[in-house]
Amino acid sequence: MIGKIGSRLRQLRFWRKKRSVAACSACDLLDSDDANVVIANVCGADAASGLEDITKSIQNLQLLYEDVMNGTVLTEILIGAPQMTTTPSLSISADLDHIIYSIGPRTKTLGGVPGEKIIFSDKPASYAMLADKIYNDFV
Repeated sequence: MIGKIGSRLRQLRFWRKKRSVAACSACDLLDSDDANVVIANVCGADAASGLEDITKSIQNLQLLYEDVMNGTVLTEILIGAPQMTTTPSLSISADLDHIIYSIGPRTKTLGGVPGEKIIFSDKPASYAMLADKIYNDFV
């Protein structure tokens, strides 16, 4: 009796098989296991590229933060000849030739640009300049 009821219901097509994602052309855009492919298909290549850039920046920022908190990032500073001025106040500075920094497994050398100086008598300004230089290059 129950078997007859089940076969009758099957004949009525009351229960359907699960539809595949590719059942319609719009659904084809979602048919991927890779989230980047789905984002590119739905939102466009520019949005996917922007999202990848943001994700990479966040990962680099996390690496930078961890290395700053756990160790030394700046490993070498090479400068030109120090110069001392006395007017209007005492200032000791030198042209920045290059710096070497390490974050995570990466070590990189950054060259100084003309006019870029390490000011020994103004450490906060020099630290801020070096931090900005590393941040802009790495993140």
